[in-house]
Amino acid sequence: MLRAMIERPPLLAALEGRRGFVAIMAAAGSGKTTLLRQWEAADPRPFVWVAPDDAGEVQRLASLLTDAAAPFVLVLDDIHRHPDAGSALLGAITGLTLPPGVGVAVAGRELERRAHSRLRLRPELIEISDAELALDVPAATTVLGDGVDEATVRRLVRQTDGWAAGLQLARIFLGRSDSEEFTGADRLVREYVETEVLDELDADLIDFMLGCAPFEELTGPFCDAVLGVTDAQARLELLERRHLFMAAIDREGQRFRWQPLVREALAAELLRRDPSRARRLRTAGADWLAEHGAAREALALRLANGDREQALQLLSEVVLPMFYGGSLDQIVDIIHDIGPDIAVTHGYLATMFAYAGMMTGDAVCARRWTRAAGDFYLAHSFGDIDEQVAFLTLRAHLCADGVHRMRLDADAARVRVKESSPWRAPALMLSGIAAGLCGDTAAAAATLDEAIHVSRESGAVPALVLALAERLELSTRRATEQEIDEAVQAAQSAPYAHYPHSALSFALRAESAAAAGDHRAARAALASANAFRPVLGREMPWLAVQVRLHVARAMAALGDVVGARVVLAEAEEVLVAMPDPGVLSTRASDLARVLRPLGDAATTGASLLTTAELRLLPLLTSHLSFEEIGERLHLSRNTIKTQAASVYRKLGVSSRSEAVEHAARLGLVDA
Repeated sequence: MLRAMIERPPLLAALEGRRGFVAIMAAAGSGKTTLLRQWEAADPRPFVWVAPDDAGEVQRLASLLTDAAAPFVLVLDDIHRHPDAGSALLGAITGLTLPPGVGVAVAGRELERRAHSRLRLRPELIEISDAELALDVPAATTVLGDGVDEATVRRLVRQTDGWAAGLQLARIFLGRSDSEEFTGADRLVREYVETEVLDELDADLIDFMLGCAPFEELTGPFCDAVLGVTDAQARLELLERRHLFMAAIDREGQRFRWQPLVREALAAELLRRDPSRARRLRTAGADWLAEHGAAREALALRLANGDREQALQLLSEVVLPMFYGGSLDQIVDIIHDIGPDIAVTHGYLATMFAYAGMMTGDAVCARRWTRAAGDFYLAHSFGDIDEQVAFLTLRAHLCADGVHRMRLDADAARVRVKESSPWRAPALMLSGIAAGLCGDTAAAAATLDEAIHVSRESGAVPALVLALAERLELSTRRATEQEIDEAVQAAQSAPYAHYPHSALSFALRAESAAAAGDHRAARAALASANAFRPVLGREMPWLAVQVRLHVARAMAALGDVVGARVVLAEAEEVLVAMPDPGVLSTRASDLARVLRPLGDAATTGASLLTTAELRLLPLLTSHLSFEEIGERLHLSRNTIKTQAASVYRKLGVSSRSEAVEHAARLGLVDA
C-alpha cells in the first residue's frame, strides 16, 4: 500500500459519485487497488468487490446490476488474472443500461482486446492508465520521506516515470544506504520485477523482454534484426497493451521506450543469466544503429560493451556532426566516460574535446585537451587534412599567442582545407575574424562573406552565427535592424543558443537597441549576452573582449555607468593576458575615454556581481534546487547557497524570488 495512502485529488474528484463504467489498466505496482480503496473511502455508495474467476457468475452479476434497488459500485479487480471469465462477464454487462447511481470499475494490467473495444463504446467510460497514476514530485516526496532532498526526488521520479512501486523500493533502498545510487540493478528491484512481472509471463515473452533490455529505444525492424525474429513490432505492441513497462513514443506507434528503472532491472537480469548474450546483443545493436545513421546511440552501446577502439573510431566520425547538432553536453559526458588516456592514441578526439571545453567555458578541460592534442601531434603526423585543419582552427580559436599568430593558424587552415570539408566554414570564419583583429578590414570582410555563404550551404550553424556577428563588427556604419535581426535569429536557433558563439549577436542587439532608446529590447538582449560572460574568458580572449565592449556600451546607454566600467574592467583584464591584442586594445581605450567623464548614474550592486555569481543568476530563475544547480556547475550545495546569499546582498534583496525579479528589471536575466 502506498505510504500514507497518497491522495490523488483530481482522480478522486472524477470518480466520486461516478455512474457508469471506469477502466483502470496499468502496470504492476502502479497503485490501481490503492486508488480503488481511496475511491471507496470517499464515496458514500457501497462497493461490491468481485473476483471474476467463474464464468457462471455472469448472469447473477448482470442481474445484480440491472435490478439494483440502490446505488452501488461493482469492482472487478485483477481482471487480467481471469481473462476468459472476465471477458465473458464484460461481454454480458457492457451493453446493459445501468440504473441511476450504479457504477462498474474494472481494474487490472490488461483487458482482452475485444472486451476492451466493447467497453470503449460506452460514452461515459473513464479510462485511467499508467500516466494518470504516475506520482508527481510532491506525491513522491511523501512516499520517499521528508529527509530526501528535492534533487534526489526529481531524479527518482524521472528514473521511475513516477511508478509507485519503484518509488517505494527507492524509499527502502535509501533507508539502508546513503552512499550508493539507486538503480534497477539493485536486488530489491530485480526481485520485484521477477516475482510480480516475469513469473506470470510465458518463457518466450520473457526471452523477448530480456533481449530488448540493453536498448533504451526500440523499433520493430531494429528488434527483428538484433533478436533474429520476424514479429518484433507485434511483440512491442503486446508489451504496451499488457502494460509491461513499454510505451510508444510517437503517434504512429513505431518507436518504443522502456520505463527506465525496469529496463535497468531487466538488463541486470539478462547479464546475470547470460552475460555472453548481453554482449552479443549490444554488438549487434551497435552495428545496426551505426549502419542506419544512429551513430550516437551506437557509440553508447560500444562503450557499454567495452569495445573501446571501435567506440573511438565511431566517435571520430560523429563528434563534429554532434558539435554542429548542438550536442555539446553529450560530448562532455562521453569525455568523462572514456577517460583521459585517449589523448595518447587519438589526437583528433583530443582536439574535439578541447573544443567542447572551450565552448562550455570549462577552462581546465580546454587547456588540458589542447595540451594533449599538441603533445600528440609533436610525436605523430596528422592522419589527414581535416585532422590538421581541426587542430589549426582550435589554436586560432584559443589565440594563445595573440591575434597575428591566430591569423597565421587560421590562414593555414583556410589554405589547406578541402572544398567539401565540414571544416571549411569554421576555417573561413576564423581567417576573416583574425584579419579583422589585425586591422585588415578589406580581407576580413571578403573572407567573412565567403564564410557566411559556405556556412549556409553546409549547415555549419555555429560558424554562421559568429560570422554574421563578426561581419557587423567590421562595419564602419551602424548596422541596420534587419542585419542585426538576422544575426540574432541565427544565434537563437535551437540548439545553438547556448553556444558562446551566440554572445556577440546578443551584445550587438543590446547596444543597438539601447542607442535607439528601446530599453526593454536592450535589457532583454543584455540578459542574453550577460549569460555568456562567465564562460567567455581566456579560452577565446578576442571574443570575450568583443562581447564585453558591446555590453559595456549598452550598459552605459542604459544609464548603468558603474556596470559599464565593471564590464570594461573585465575586458581589460583579459587584454592584459593577451600578448598581441591587435585592434582590441585600441577599442577598449576608446571606450574608456568615453566612460571617463560620465558620472556614476544608476549605480547598482548588480555591477559588482562576480563571474561565478553571474553564472549562477540565470539558474536561479529555474525550478532547480541549490543541489541540482550545484550538479550543473560541479559545485557543492553549500557553495551555491553562499553564492546565492552574496547575490541577494549585492542586489539588495532577501529572497530568491526577489533576486530574480530585480535581476530581470536590470536586464541580467530574461523576464
